[in-house]
Formats: sequence, structure tokens, C-alpha cells
Amino acid sequence: MPPTTVNFEDYMPHLRNIVPLNLQNTTPIHIISTVKTMAAKNSADFDGVTSKMIKLVIHEIASPLSHIFNLSLSLGTFPSKLKKKQSNPHL
Repeated sequence: MPPTTVNFEDYMPHLRNIVPLNLQNTTPIHIISTVKTMAAKNSADFDGVTSKMIKLVIHEIASPLSHIFNLSLSLGTFPSKLKKKQSNPHL
């Protein structure tokens, strides 16, 4: 492939319109208001937690959740205990 003087971004003009991601700390009140907008469903995540269950306990867990979220943002890490490894049947 011959060398080029064209900038790779010239081939992707849509990237110029991306708004910068500005993450800010959250509060228990914001978490509670966000959870209130969720539909109360019985479908569960990997751990068997449903949105219906979260809605029932959100007032008790909003403060610890906001602390975890804010720590994650300030440290630039995601808690490893919250990560789920998916097995790959093709390996």
C-alpha cells in the first residue's frame, strides 16, 4: 500500500460532530429519580436481580451506589467484583 498524505479523519467526517463525554458525580437523589423511570419488570440480570426488586430497595441502596459510581469515575476504574466474565463456547 503506498504512503498517503491524507489524514485518516478525513475519511470519517461524521466524527467531527461528536459531543465530548462529560461525566459528573452523581447523587443518591439522581439515582432514585433514574430508577423511578424504569419499568418494573420480572426479567433478571446475571445475578437474578430484577428492576422490580431494585425499585423496592432503591432508597436503601442509592447512597452506596452513588459512592461506588463516583469512586469509579474519580479513579478511572470499574470494580472488578461487578464485572461478569462470559464464557466463550468457541474457545
